Amino acid sequence: MIGSTALVTTFLIDLVSSSKSTLGLCWDDRKAFFKAFAEQLEPHAEFLQLKQALIKFTGDGWLLMSSELDDQEKMCCLALILRKRFREEMSKRTDWPVDRIPRLRMSLFSAKDMQVKPFGKEDWVFESAWGASRLAQFCDQPVAGDDEILVNELLKSGVDNDFEFQPVDLSKRSPPPKQPEKEITASKLIRPKAIAGLKNPLYAYTRLLLGELSKYDAATFVHKFALDNPDWAAESLHSWLRHLVPTYGSSRKCLEMLIESGVNADVRIFTAVLSKPDNNYSDRLRDFNWMKTLRVEPNKFTYTALISKSPNFETAKQWFENIPEGQRDVAAYSALMAKAKPAKAKELFQNLPSNVQPNARTFSALIVGAASYPEARAVFKQMQERTVVPILQNYIELVGKAKTLSFEDASQLLEEVRKSGLLPKLQLFNAILNKLGSEEDRQLWSAKMREAGFDDDTSTYNILLKYTASFDKADTLLAEMRNHNIPRDVITYNTLLEVLRKRKIRPRPPTDSMSPELATFDKARQYLNEMQADKVAPDTWTFNALLVLAQDRKQAVELFDSMVKRGLRPNTFTFNQMIKFATTLAEGIEWVEKLAKSKNNPDSYTFGSLLKRKAREAALSNTEPEELVDWYLQLQLPVSSDDDFCSGAITAVLNEDSLWRALSYGERLRKELDERGRQSGGSAAI
Repeated sequence: MIGSTALVTTFLIDLVSSSKSTLGLCWDDRKAFFKAFAEQLEPHAEFLQLKQALIKFTGDGWLLMSSELDDQEKMCCLALILRKRFREEMSKRTDWPVDRIPRLRMSLFSAKDMQVKPFGKEDWVFESAWGASRLAQFCDQPVAGDDEILVNELLKSGVDNDFEFQPVDLSKRSPPPKQPEKEITASKLIRPKAIAGLKNPLYAYTRLLLGELSKYDAATFVHKFALDNPDWAAESLHSWLRHLVPTYGSSRKCLEMLIESGVNADVRIFTAVLSKPDNNYSDRLRDFNWMKTLRVEPNKFTYTALISKSPNFETAKQWFENIPEGQRDVAAYSALMAKAKPAKAKELFQNLPSNVQPNARTFSALIVGAASYPEARAVFKQMQERTVVPILQNYIELVGKAKTLSFEDASQLLEEVRKSGLLPKLQLFNAILNKLGSEEDRQLWSAKMREAGFDDDTSTYNILLKYTASFDKADTLLAEMRNHNIPRDVITYNTLLEVLRKRKIRPRPPTDSMSPELATFDKARQYLNEMQADKVAPDTWTFNALLVLAQDRKQAVELFDSMVKRGLRPNTFTFNQMIKFATTLAEGIEWVEKLAKSKNNPDSYTFGSLLKRKAREAALSNTEPEELVDWYLQLQLPVSSDDDFCSGAITAVLNEDSLWRALSYGERLRKELDERGRQSGGSAAI
């Protein structure tokens, strides 16, 4: 009731020296920073059920006010979570280093306030906001360690059973610029008491984020509470699984435990688990079938989760059609478009129902499907015409469509990002770095990245390695990564192998008797050993690069065997390299047979290298293609009637200087292969 009084608790969250931290930013970057500031607070406030509290932005932080007594303990939980997680989470949201994120000055103050309604909006006035503001001015500002949370005596008395406090003598602290009009008795909030974790999920959630509980213990507390409080389970368990348990495996284990204990899991709970980003389509399909077994009816969010991980468009379309027509929202259409080929994505976009307004993720499918940078730019123009604000991912996708960018083009794009209200992240800087066309532009861009407060990460170094012009420079970059404790990944080492392979950059032989080629292979094997030391698992591409650099059949076979022992699947390129090292035609045929059994498809190199060896051994330099086709088809090896496959094969066999003649032979071979494949019942054709 307007004019009535109540005990109100105000929680003040204030950024320390926020002006200093953000003053060097342009206006657009400052907007993006404070947007991230708001987004960081929201999931914690939602789980702690504080979203009904009155919240106001002060210019340097937030003011939360509530007259609900239960909100006192919730605000204490939120304060402790922010003390522990704020800078780390803001660093992830902004890509800023943690030491660049401002610290927090926090206070909680309970007092009697009066309810008012200026301009029709409910508010509280009098003492609680005043007290929180004055109390916050006494907060210590540590250079390291935890930020301080001060509370007044009235609030402390209300939550003393559940939290630990330390008394604070404000008279011994430096006086704030504005002295409080009356004396305040204050304490410092330390942590929840150990017993508090057994009280309800709010404390389990808080203690988990503070690092005081394992995920298993936290899940056990929630499990017990859900059994004792079925109403809470129905309303809040999905939020717990969404926010508290970030991985699919852990959240599914929690769900299994709850269902085995008799908790009724509704569609929101299942969808919270099913939608985890780290699962795959098989996981989601299994959970969907589990839902149906328990007679839990899926909703549009369930189907959208299945669409987003579908292996192809046809499967995604089938899930989409399960959503009632009136419930097909922009998220469902966007997920479906992302699975479609460019032409189909455009068709879906043009036929969007009038009640479905496209958003940035809808346009994302059009940007990804664009054939060129200008076409992707045209999509941005469409977004502008429809007043759709781009997300950062749209700009990263746009950069991916450029063949090359100049430093000037990149700078203009960065300015455009900032004007759209987005805070540029390291991922965008790296995407642009990868498209710059000259070493000078890359150096200028690296300097611009550092000016923006970003340090080089693994992706940055991988890009710099990709464009390395000398072997010594590549080794220098690798040494820098080690010196700065920047993790190396499989892309790092594969890029180094690419430096050796594709760019023909040779290390200096350690002795005069060693050839540059052998020195190169030895260096490549050294990189493989360093990968193991860094606990980086090589992949198929790693071994393919090593096979290219191998000097003889013995080295190639050893690499192939090592690859298979590691559980890696050879691909067509792998088998082609082994065909190259075959010492006889019969051995080459054996490798093609192994290729066929591995369910890989041959390419022009597979066919051409084998036919070239056959022609050489039989001295058939003038052999007509049809004779070689007869010989090949008799082997019952896989073939292809693809034009590129055939022309490449003929070029390899005949060493033709005339492209026209090679293409002519290729066309004849294509028809012959196509016909022979049909006559053999299709067993030879793929």
